[in-house]
Amino acid sequence: MYSRSPCSSSPTHVAQWLAQTAAHCIDLQLTPGVVIARMRLQHGQVAERLNALVSKTSSPFGVTWVRIPPCPLDCPRRRRIWLRRYTDILMSHLAIAAGTPFAAQAAAAIADEGGNAVDAAIAATFMTWVCEPGMTSLGGGGFCCVWPPDDSPLTIDGFVEMPGRSADKRHFGQGDRVSMPYGGGIDTFIGPGSIATPGALAAIELLWKRWGRLPWPRLIEPAIAAARNGFPLPWQSKLYFTESYDAVFSYTPGARRLALRDDGQPRAVGDMLQIPELADSLQYIADDGADALYHGELGRAIADWVDQHDGLLGVDDLAEYAAVIRPCLMSEQRGWRMATNPAPAVGGAVLVELVSLLGERPRDRWSADDVALFARAMERAFTDRNEWLRNGQLERMSDDEFLDAVDGRRRGLASPSTSHTSAIDADGLACAVTTSTGYSAGVVVPGTGVLLNNMLGEIELNPAGLHALEPGARMRSNMAPSILRSGADDIVSLGSGGADRITSALAQVWVNVVSLEMPLEQSISHPRCHVEWRDGQPILAHEPGVDTSAVPFATRGFDDLHMYFGGVQAVQRTSQGELIAVADPRRRGGAIVT
Repeated sequence: MYSRSPCSSSPTHVAQWLAQTAAHCIDLQLTPGVVIARMRLQHGQVAERLNALVSKTSSPFGVTWVRIPPCPLDCPRRRRIWLRRYTDILMSHLAIAAGTPFAAQAAAAIADEGGNAVDAAIAATFMTWVCEPGMTSLGGGGFCCVWPPDDSPLTIDGFVEMPGRSADKRHFGQGDRVSMPYGGGIDTFIGPGSIATPGALAAIELLWKRWGRLPWPRLIEPAIAAARNGFPLPWQSKLYFTESYDAVFSYTPGARRLALRDDGQPRAVGDMLQIPELADSLQYIADDGADALYHGELGRAIADWVDQHDGLLGVDDLAEYAAVIRPCLMSEQRGWRMATNPAPAVGGAVLVELVSLLGERPRDRWSADDVALFARAMERAFTDRNEWLRNGQLERMSDDEFLDAVDGRRRGLASPSTSHTSAIDADGLACAVTTSTGYSAGVVVPGTGVLLNNMLGEIELNPAGLHALEPGARMRSNMAPSILRSGADDIVSLGSGGADRITSALAQVWVNVVSLEMPLEQSISHPRCHVEWRDGQPILAHEPGVDTSAVPFATRGFDDLHMYFGGVQAVQRTSQGELIAVADPRRRGGAIVT
């Protein structure tokens, strides 16, 4: 168990912290050329003499642990010397929250080498593409929200596009519709006909080119090592495989290998999984950048397989793809500004509408009436979302027109295969990255290890039907990576996985942080609810602890916190300089302050 080192750069804060932890032995974690500090409790025992280097035991992540003596509080001169010597390495300088502990650890290692929040978020994202099989992949789409300390926030749109520029016309309209029990029942299309042009990798590379600090290959090295050497299957992947195997992951041999052991039995949590073909693909990307996918042999191998199996994705679709930088959609509530995902995505707009429809409520807690109001707000906002998806109206509205329309509604009111990473550094650079493969196409292209998305087949995002868009059209998304800033200079970076539960999860965390002033950890672990539609009627799904007694329509309860209600990963830098990282217990992710 470790106590957090001070996040402020004030020597006074460091000295106060040292005085409180004088009876602790200090462990140091060494990465090449860098040292960070951790405090290990010694149950009151003061270590009088410790050699500078007691042990050098490397972890699987290339980290070495060493020790230095505790602070000598008995002599002011020796204490000052100790403080000068170790103050710099005791400063926390970056907070990271990601979908798995492995992603957070990869990000921490990058931070220790001098990487900023963007470098850490990129390293974590690559690691999630390896260590969260089934949940996300470089074969999907995503968005990056960045808010530099001295500039305006921006979103990088790396979401998927409609392919088919050169596809055989006979392939249009073909897809395999499946049903799976996840979250109470979901229908979707999978297979080659469901694969959209992936954009997440292009967005990540553009993010690095604009704001990254460390070399591109270094950010991918941890993911390559994990894919080649193996990693334990995480809980969230096992859960999703259990509920989706028959419908989705039994589709191709590569997908089956993710979910099953060599003897054909389902993998268990903690089973070591190696994906050497994915390691090779990531090495190509480390060497050649995103061009390996969009203009190189990796992309050609993927496109050729899809074409041979009657899908739409071709080499020209990959070659024409480009990530797009857009100004964030901005909203302000209770002294906080929020930057989130703009059109053509719908996630940010729904998030802003949900928060706005609540007005000044709740005031001190989530009462039954507040839950009922939020349920009605979700019913309204999700109805609007479906209309925006059908008619494209959102894209034709300016931000001011949209916010005016939302304000008018307020006055009149009485996927799981997604992963998110948030990072913030001591300089105030904040980054939020959400990527997804939809429910996945069930396709791992032979020789590449790359799991492909099924976003053409997500029924809720394609109300006009399968393949209704023109080739090259950007698809809409529920993803809403967001960054909040208060007038007091508190900063929170957050986002979530969870398909259409993304926006309801983020809205509830927003209310908990901004309106109810809960600590970040409590804000994320607080029970959630979500309005879903069944047979044309709204139903409020909810976790234990949500008071549904005043909700005006049917409800259905879950027995415990469940990743159906999203997986919010969030980090915070307080106005006092403290760094905080929280991983959603629903996804059992990783959070590190380093």
